[in-house]
Amino acid sequence: MVLKAKGLIFLIVLSIAGWAMGCGSIQTEGRLETYENQFMEMEYPAEWTYEEIEDESFAAVRFEEEGEGFVFEMSISRIENWLTEEEKLNMMEDIALEQSEEQGFEILENEEIQIDGHSGLKIIDQHPDRGRRKTIATVFNYHQLAINFSGSEEAYETHKETVNEMIESIEIIRR
Repeated sequence: MVLKAKGLIFLIVLSIAGWAMGCGSIQTEGRLETYENQFMEMEYPAEWTYEEIEDESFAAVRFEEEGEGFVFEMSISRIENWLTEEEKLNMMEDIALEQSEEQGFEILENEEIQIDGHSGLKIIDQHPDRGRRKTIATVFNYHQLAINFSGSEEAYETHKETVNEMIESIEIIRR
């Protein structure tokens, strides 16, 4: 029960961070930019805007393209060192699947992936009224990285390749 509560806190923090951010914002056009924080770096389309919050043990960023109806949110936070990376990743997967079911989402994909050499998971689900959502997670050196990409089915399909490229470009810099 303690593990589920801690995992739920992780997902709540990710959701709250997505709407609470407002510490920095940029917008440029026509090229790729590199987003970087103390934990990682990643390429993103320059025409997208982002907002971020960051402190010593936590970072969150929310990317959007004005008027496109989708959100790409990412958070990185410190985890307790009494959990192994595999235990934390399994817990994150259990919680994400449980929440999908509770919220009426249909699971379309659930698979293991690699993010910059670290084991991770990818869950894609959809809801008839709320669109499609992709959840990506990995754990590295007592930190967890969580990504949520969501939008209408049309916006999701339009941006899914870009999001895949963003995820593939992730480099963990805090090892």
